[in-house]
Amino acid sequence: MSNSSLLSPPFIKVEGVHNFRGLFLPQSQTHPPTTSTSPPNPILYRSAFRHEISPTGITTLHQLHITTIYDLRSYPEASKTSDPSIPNIKTIHAPVFSQADYSLEAIAVRFKNYTSSDGVEGYVKAYGDILSSGGQAFGEVFKFLRDHPAGEKCLVHCSAGKDRTGVLCALILLLAGVSDEEIAEEYALSEIGLVDMREEMVERLMQIEAISRDREGVERMVASRKDVMLATIQMIGEKYGGAEGYLRNHSGLKDEDLQRIRKHIKGMT
Repeated sequence: MSNSSLLSPPFIKVEGVHNFRGLFLPQSQTHPPTTSTSPPNPILYRSAFRHEISPTGITTLHQLHITTIYDLRSYPEASKTSDPSIPNIKTIHAPVFSQADYSLEAIAVRFKNYTSSDGVEGYVKAYGDILSSGGQAFGEVFKFLRDHPAGEKCLVHCSAGKDRTGVLCALILLLAGVSDEEIAEEYALSEIGLVDMREEMVERLMQIEAISRDREGVERMVASRKDVMLATIQMIGEKYGGAEGYLRNHSGLKDEDLQRIRKHIKGMT
């Protein structure tokens, strides 16, 4: 996989931040389909951790009209890093898990079946936990989308920007009516976005005794596979009645909120 892909949309170079990209509606979902040569308007931006962001990277955030950052990490995770204060950008800590350490290492111990022969079962279980605990945190981001139809943008991140952030972005695209296949393809872009971090992530996980003898399984764990997201979407439909059912019952959003959010998302073309 070539690192040159990181220089192409939807990826954006933000110095010091990995897996930074815009979340867009697929071309087939725009109304009408855009034929403009100008860059498309993202729903929001998503990334991995940002504590290594450089001054140049901060300038890029301002150029992207980002006014709010949502940090989905738990308090124990966030306390391990020193995130710089960014002028004119508000940071909101919206932890999916408030006290539980949900770093990659913690997940590895909690869900050792992440590393099973196909890995799908472990991921769906882990993503089920994210959904069970993340309603309030995800609701904060959806309220931003409800209240900001254009212009101002937000950035959402967790640690790697693929699990908690990936589940949130899947809910957004499901609400907008994007196909399961296209949502899974967007999720799988983290394979590219984390290419520079992958070996480091694998080596960190190989230090954990419980999984240290299963390098192949660890490599599955740091992957972002389409079949994992497809299985997660199926679970969301079966357990919650889809994104709308989840957001009504777990994020406190009303039908009029969902209609407004959907209208704003579909206007971001």
